[in-house]
Amino acid sequence: LWRSSNCGRKAISRDGVWTVTGSLPGRMKGGVAIAEISKQDGRILLVSHAK
Repeated sequence: LWRSSNCGRKAISRDGVWTVTGSLPGRMKGGVAIAEISKQDGRILLVSHAK
């Protein structure tokens, strides 16, 4: 997943899955990436892009 130094990201751990989401600066248009990763074995469970 690509990330510019101007964009943020956050990760939340719940039910054995890391959910990693991006964010955009205030007035920037577009969507952000979302990924879900298994804590147990590192498998990528989901990669998506949302607006």
